[in-house]
Amino acid sequence: MSVLLLWLLMNVQGADPAASQNAAGGTYKTTRTMPVLEKCLYDELSDLGEATFMRSQGESILMVRDGHGSPLIVDISPPTVQITTKASLDVQARVRRCV
Repeated sequence: MSVLLLWLLMNVQGADPAASQNAAGGTYKTTRTMPVLEKCLYDELSDLGEATFMRSQGESILMVRDGHGSPLIVDISPPTVQITTKASLDVQARVRRCV
């Protein structure tokens, strides 16, 4: 019985992580530079709430909080931009305009 539970647990956690991440908000390819992406995404999304960047070498994360629920998180690491949280179609369209 414990072997069966362990197997089920491993298979549930082992579900395709790329599919679940893509279902969250989307992954987009871009040819734009980091500064251009940051400015555009900030301009497009800052009206949704408090926007904050967390930066590291070659990557930037934009977090937008509106005070209700989970924040919107956009991972900016050219040549990809990924919305890692659930996002409305409006937010997805705004991100697509920037990439």
